[in-house]
Amino acid sequence: KLRQVKGFETWRNLPPAKITLKPAERQRIIQAQVLRLGFALFGSKAESVQRLADPKFFRKLQEPMLIYGGGASMSGSVKPTRLPAELKRKGAFEVRDDLPAIRLKGVIFGRATEDEFDAAKQTLRSVRRTLESLGISFVEDDAGLLRKPGLHPEEVREVLETSKLNRWDAFLFFRSSSMSPFNADKFYERAKYECLRSSGASGQHIANQWFDLSKSNVWRVNVRSFSFALDIAAFGLLAKLGHTPWALSAEKWVKPSHDADPFRPAVVGYDVCHLPDKKVRNKRHHVAAGIRVESRDESEPMILSRVSFQTERVHAETVPAKNLRRLIPADFARGKLVIVHRDGEFPLQELKALEEYHAELQAEDPETAFVLVECVKWAGGSPRLYYGNDS
Repeated sequence: KLRQVKGFETWRNLPPAKITLKPAERQRIIQAQVLRLGFALFGSKAESVQRLADPKFFRKLQEPMLIYGGGASMSGSVKPTRLPAELKRKGAFEVRDDLPAIRLKGVIFGRATEDEFDAAKQTLRSVRRTLESLGISFVEDDAGLLRKPGLHPEEVREVLETSKLNRWDAFLFFRSSSMSPFNADKFYERAKYECLRSSGASGQHIANQWFDLSKSNVWRVNVRSFSFALDIAAFGLLAKLGHTPWALSAEKWVKPSHDADPFRPAVVGYDVCHLPDKKVRNKRHHVAAGIRVESRDESEPMILSRVSFQTERVHAETVPAKNLRRLIPADFARGKLVIVHRDGEFPLQELKALEEYHAELQAEDPETAFVLVECVKWAGGSPRLYYGNDS
């Protein structure tokens, strides 16, 4: 409804000079717009919308607890550097035992300096060592770090075909500082595309990570942040391989009640990426990628630990209704409070499709609810959702 009100586009596209105002001033402008739009939408009932401007109607939810190895836990608000150290000491929440042993390969593109080559080799060794310490089994493979000239993105496919990896394996791509940003972007997109093409019926594909070695303040062996960055990369790869570094406890979000059964939360996040066609200039392939987090145990609905994902080929930025239903399956959503995060705004067609889908599921189970969250960047570049009190 907001988007259909005359003047909304003008208000939404505020110039950077206004968007970067102090939070209090920006909030005053927003409150004035809420009041104006309230009268446009609700007429004489607009006064009831004024409560949106009153902070006492809002309660900040506490950060979820992170649950990891052996039932250990910590608040999601702790210093980020603590978590990798705890995971290495106590272990991950769950490492699946039904997945085969993996192979981990790496390649560096361009004319790498000795420092860059050393950083890439150390990264490959460290990531493998960390994954092994968490219980990941590896196929014995003595192949070292590959080197490619970085002249044409076709090198990505050649490397993957030569490596003969399966969709449960992993690959690390390193970009040297000799590559131009334009060329590096093409290699990056091609790496993601080729790994995505390896997916099977389950959607699992070659896990991969891109490292930009031109960022010498991070990816150098003698830099302080290097070891922390290695840990982050290793735990990210652990999740991409289908395991669970930590679970989320949402118990603090709900007031205890003896009268009602606890609701069952679930989380979905999705985005549409646009990959260039390797043969047709200016043509792009559009892929909707979504990730889902839910409880794996009916007796503990507030512990979210099951992670699944879905990729869908779409025709543009808008995700059609049939694809949305595969990103958010009925068995996943029925009877739950589903928080749906969308990178960017929900197009009107998506909102309509989700509203109709929710009505169907709610008819089957009245407990079904959708909460839609838009993650929108402002002109200054910071995602508003993640910018704390300065949002």
